[in-house]
Amino acid sequence: MAPTEEVDLGDALEELKSLLRIEDPCSPDAAPLDDKVLRRFLVARKGNAVKACEMYLAYLAYRRRTPHVQDEDVRVGLSHKKTFLVPGAVEDGTPCFLSIVNRHVVRDCPAGEAGMYAEYSFRRIANLLDREGYEQTVFIFDFQHFSWDNLDTRTAAATLKQGQDYHPERLKKAILFKAPTLFWTLWKLITPLMDAKTKSKFVFANNADELQRAGLVLARAPSTMGGGSHEEDWVPIERV
Repeated sequence: MAPTEEVDLGDALEELKSLLRIEDPCSPDAAPLDDKVLRRFLVARKGNAVKACEMYLAYLAYRRRTPHVQDEDVRVGLSHKKTFLVPGAVEDGTPCFLSIVNRHVVRDCPAGEAGMYAEYSFRRIANLLDREGYEQTVFIFDFQHFSWDNLDTRTAAATLKQGQDYHPERLKKAILFKAPTLFWTLWKLITPLMDAKTKSKFVFANNADELQRAGLVLARAPSTMGGGSHEEDWVPIERV
């Protein structure tokens, strides 16, 4: 697959490796210096090795303090059946995930579980991308029937931070489908937390034609949005 972004990193990758060997010398729990992973951090920091080093060290600290999330740790989130892989939904073959936002019922979630569910999903998505040889994913957020029961600004902000800071350059595009008036309360709160590049990846769609213009294959897009695939065709996140 093509690299995350056509950026001439020059000697930045080797500079980043050298910085990391100084700042975080090899230890039993140290993550290997994988070139593909390091490239994503460099692209996120526009080829600046020093800034990429700071970002990567923060990522390592996050991984070391964050336990591996098991299915039983996110039992309620999984019971909501809200996150799926939608096979073949993107024209260029990029893996596509769907979040049915109105199935996230805030009052049902135990304290701390929503954040663990986000990390659980991120890691499963990253594992799929690595297995399939892709760098990035397209994400559809279905806001149909979104209500106050689903408005979770704290989790949205934490999830955005997880994505930007600890899983950089994994998002190719985020499609927000039928965002209602209530959504703009959430949008106004989280957009100041986005960098300009992340914000530019968000597109809005309200019908099937707009989904098609956003790069989806209508025959494989969700039927609830005017496409041809149904929930039984999708893969739940726990099976990804």
